[in-house]
Parts: sequence; C-alpha cells; structure tokens
Amino acid sequence: MFFQKGSNDIARIDAQTRVIVINIPNIKNVDEIKWGESRLRIDDLESLKGMIFYQMYQMLFKNR
Repeated sequence: MFFQKGSNDIARIDAQTRVIVINIPNIKNVDEIKWGESRLRIDDLESLKGMIFYQMYQMLFKNR
C-alpha cells in the first residue's frame, strides 16, 4: 500500500490508498522477471490462487 508519510497508518487507509499487487512465480530465474509485468488486480490474484488475501481491503472498500 502506498500513502502519504505520517503516523497511525492503519487508520489512514481509505479509498485513495494505492494497493499494488504482484504475482511473482517461484522459479529459479525470478530475478529476470520485471515486477511491473507481474502486476494485477487484487480480484485477479485471488481468483488465480483460489484464496482471499486482502479481506481487510474488501471489508473497507468493496461496497463503496
């Protein structure tokens, strides 16, 4: 998550907070992969992995 420098970070998370999600494969030459090419939406990562990683994110923003 990216937001302005400050304190009480959890309380400052809101709809303007940037979340960057990357899917890095567990492979031998992972250092050859540019992380920017592995970016995806939170929903896409959860569907790909069959898991819910960002439950707090969902609770805060999905229904807004």
